[in-house]
Amino acid sequence: AAEPPAASADSVKLSVIYKYVNLPDQVKVVVENSIGSSATYVALDSFLLNKGEFSRYATTSKSTLSRKQRMKLYTPGSDRKLVAIADNPFGTLTQPFSTYGFFTGVLTSGVYSLSADKLY
Repeated sequence: AAEPPAASADSVKLSVIYKYVNLPDQVKVVVENSIGSSATYVALDSFLLNKGEFSRYATTSKSTLSRKQRMKLYTPGSDRKLVAIADNPFGTLTQPFSTYGFFTGVLTSGVYSLSADKLY
């Protein structure tokens, strides 16, 4: 397969895989970035993802100590129930391409909080 185009100078490309047994076989992933150093987030991208498959590379802003990324995972149907969140598990994202895996989580108030493992 062809390599995806490079991100712009202020962005990075991020791919994820999830194998966490407590999540459904398919989820709708929403990639969000914080606005500046605030706790307000804006959605940058979304896609369907099957358990055990790598996502396509989503474009997200480079992170800093104040600018953060998060991913929200929803059921894929029209009900769009939030099932998991990866709230800034990526640390500082500055490499042009990164891949992370979600393999574990903690259930809190009906939503799993996911940990991210850097794969490459």
